[in-house]
Amino acid sequence: MTGWQGNDGGQGGWNPQSFGPDPGTNKYGTDPYVNQYGSDPYSDPYAQADPYAQHQQPGYQTGGFPAQGYPPPGGFPGQGYPPPPPPKRSKLPMILSLVAIVIIVGAVVAIVLVNRDDGQAAAPQDPSTSESTTESGPTSESTESSTSNAPPTTGGTTHDDWLTIDNTADAGLTYQVPPDWKEAPTSRQSGLDVEFTGDADYGLYDCGGGSYVRTFAASGDVQGKDGKDLDLPATLGDFATSFATTYYGSDAKVDMPAPTETTVSGKTAMTVTAKVTQTVTKPECQASSGEIALVGVLLESDGQPSGVAMLVVVNDLEGGPADPKPLDASVSQEILKTVSAG
Repeated sequence: MTGWQGNDGGQGGWNPQSFGPDPGTNKYGTDPYVNQYGSDPYSDPYAQADPYAQHQQPGYQTGGFPAQGYPPPGGFPGQGYPPPPPPKRSKLPMILSLVAIVIIVGAVVAIVLVNRDDGQAAAPQDPSTSESTTESGPTSESTESSTSNAPPTTGGTTHDDWLTIDNTADAGLTYQVPPDWKEAPTSRQSGLDVEFTGDADYGLYDCGGGSYVRTFAASGDVQGKDGKDLDLPATLGDFATSFATTYYGSDAKVDMPAPTETTVSGKTAMTVTAKVTQTVTKPECQASSGEIALVGVLLESDGQPSGVAMLVVVNDLEGGPADPKPLDASVSQEILKTVSAG
């Protein structure tokens, strides 16, 4: 008999049932050498028609300069003289223009090469891994997007030095507890006419003429009345509340959060951890607060829901004797992570 007071009655409505094993792309974006400046960097950014071909050379008038074989300045050519030939255009402006164009194109090419070298230096790539990196990029992105909305997986974590509790015969669950715990052949009352077995305890002590335990874990399964399907969140809430009032007193205050979706051994599951505040009458013996941590796994038979298997951890958090002291709340969560179904 533990030192916690329990409910003699129960809400009923749950039928215990024993279950056996669960029946390409370029990582640098577009080509950095194309359209980097808005156009092809190897074409002339200043490309225009030759400015010297847009108009005639400045207007020259015949007779403006002395010409050999023609009358001296001071008048227009006399009759009988043929018109003088037009002056030859100088090729120097065209040559200078071509030289300037060559210099400009050379400067643009030099800028592009420098930028390319800087980009390669800033993002070195190991030739031995370049192919695998390129191919794995889309695959990783696709995997992440496809699993981002999936619930986290709880269960299956193993500890080499922990004690394994195999309760597949009664509840269809296996789980682990820390090595300083002790497996017990007893059963735990849930307060809802359902016994939980596969018990393991930590911190047994006697105080004030009563027997107490700091923490225990146990598992069981339930089926809906008249074979009806069970609502998993409601089932967890009902059993968490019942365990709290059974082991911390009928007037205990229970803070119940919404259950969290998860999966256990590929099966739909949920977890919930309720905080409990107890009305203490023997402060030297009783815990002032505790928690009820539960994981519930939806069971199926021939593809149809057939019940819920649950693992519960009832754990003191504060109050009571200094020895044995309460365990940290993280221990309960670690135990829930070890559960596997089937």
